[in-house]
Amino acid sequence: MAATQLVLFNLGDDEYGVNILDVQEIIKPQEVTKVPDNPEFIEGIINLRGTVVPIIDLKSRVGLGDTDITDDTRFIILNTDDQTIGFIVDSVKEILRLEEDALKEIPEITKINKDYIDSVVERKGKLIIVFDLKKVLSVQEMDLLKNEVTAE
Repeated sequence: MAATQLVLFNLGDDEYGVNILDVQEIIKPQEVTKVPDNPEFIEGIINLRGTVVPIIDLKSRVGLGDTDITDDTRFIILNTDDQTIGFIVDSVKEILRLEEDALKEIPEITKINKDYIDSVVERKGKLIIVFDLKKVLSVQEMDLLKNEVTAE
């Protein structure tokens, strides 16, 4: 049976996960350049080794409030099909290795739009929602980010 690894992170007091295969890297916060006339959850852009990367406040995007930048805050950087995007999370906790069958179907009732959710996993008596970060943004929002990056 195949094993899966998840990057576990916090949004507020709650723990979430993302498949490690979707993650390019995890970095400490950098100064974000604001871009006018964007949705509130788009914090702006950063320069990551010569690549302009849009930065999304994941907590804000999924309706859980805004992220306050602290010493524990991290940017999770991932490559979608043709775009590099960073997501702000309150903290990154650990890498969790588990069997593929530990990932379960998503429940019908959650605070978060089901489109964003890949699966859930039980750990220490609690359910951890596993995000599909590639689905957090709509096609229109992805197009907006592409235009933003090419304008820079």
